[in-house]
Amino acid sequence: MNYAVSVKSRPESHFRIFDDLNLSSLGMGTYLGDITDYEDEAIENATYESIKSGAMNVIDTAINYRAMKSEKSIGRALSRLTEDHIISRDQVFISTKNGYITND
Repeated sequence: MNYAVSVKSRPESHFRIFDDLNLSSLGMGTYLGDITDYEDEAIENATYESIKSGAMNVIDTAINYRAMKSEKSIGRALSRLTEDHIISRDQVFISTKNGYITND
């Protein structure tokens, strides 16, 4: 599915233009979850499928979420999405925070 096509099929009210960015009014958070390979795969797949569907393109994360494993799972999902030619990286907005020292 082409991301640009799927966004056009969504109600206009679901996406907002902000500073020339087309952002979904819904986002995905990655704060919760155990620090396991199972959770890593679940976050990666949820990110991949949510963005692929065109339902959302906003992700909230931070370096301290699940000991930096959330950001790594998101990174793998974005790599897959771009390698599969579903999106380009500039079609996704990621809000991340720093300031915490992690164990990685």
